[in-house]
Amino acid sequence: MEKLLFHYVDSELRLRHAIDEKPNKNDFTMHVHEHYEIYLFISGNAKYIVEGSVYPLEPGTIIIIRPTEIHKAEIVGEDLYERYSINFSTSFLDKIELSIDVGEYQDGRRNECCEECNTIIGW
Repeated sequence: MEKLLFHYVDSELRLRHAIDEKPNKNDFTMHVHEHYEIYLFISGNAKYIVEGSVYPLEPGTIIIIRPTEIHKAEIVGEDLYERYSINFSTSFLDKIELSIDVGEYQDGRRNECCEECNTIIGW
């Protein structure tokens, strides 16, 4: 049974941190929605299926799912299953100004923009 450790929802954004101590693979069905999803796998024994493509999951795997793409987690074992998900609408994206010049990020060096982002995020 799913246990929510954190949950926030409004009209354009949903944040979740969930754990299933003994996941039941029948609880994870193919589904689709009208928003983007960023999925972060923390632990467990699972694969992720998006539009028929199967992706192995290792701790730290991030999967980005576009609106209307059919997807699901496929539970393989009974290990504790932990993940984060961020769901957001296209209108939410319109409100965010992204201005990173990837041309400034060369030779493995971090530019000032990346340093600023890391400071904001706390990395």
